[in-house]
Amino acid sequence: MAVLRYIAYLSDDPEKTSDFYRRFLGTEELGRSGEGDISVTDGFYNLTFFKRRSQLNEMKTDCGLHHIGLAIDDLEQTKGRFLALNPRGMILQEPDDIHHGEIRIHDPECFPVSLSTRQFGVSAEREKKFPRIRHIAYNALDPEMMLRFYTQVFGLREVPPATSAGSKAVATVSAATVRPI
Repeated sequence: MAVLRYIAYLSDDPEKTSDFYRRFLGTEELGRSGEGDISVTDGFYNLTFFKRRSQLNEMKTDCGLHHIGLAIDDLEQTKGRFLALNPRGMILQEPDDIHHGEIRIHDPECFPVSLSTRQFGVSAEREKKFPRIRHIAYNALDPEMMLRFYTQVFGLREVPPATSAGSKAVATVSAATVRPI
């Protein structure tokens, strides 16, 4: 089963950004890199703030939410489901440190997805039952393809939108609209 456990941001000032999360969400530091990256946790998620720099070799370099990471049980099975859905999909090795997962793939909208069997450095001793972060959203050009990707590759399921009686439903798909089965 896949579980969202990692959220990566690009920041011009990771120190300032991580301080905000510490002060207002009660996060604790997991570690730092020599390049200025900082990883913190709320007891459930690893939030990594990468210092924006050309050496990251990222396709998208805007500050803000960059990508997510999913803790999975079996890398080989997940890679197989990914390649079955996207036979030309690329699987990239990541450094497998506190700031990364073991491998990286890309979803249909070209957002990176880091994968790890090691919970992204958030140990069970540190884990809190209720995470502080509750919602992450991507704008999707093709919500149906994004839904198919996250359900078929990771076994997540769609959570129906809450709508009030008489209102028109708006189709949205985001990382928050899929939950583990």
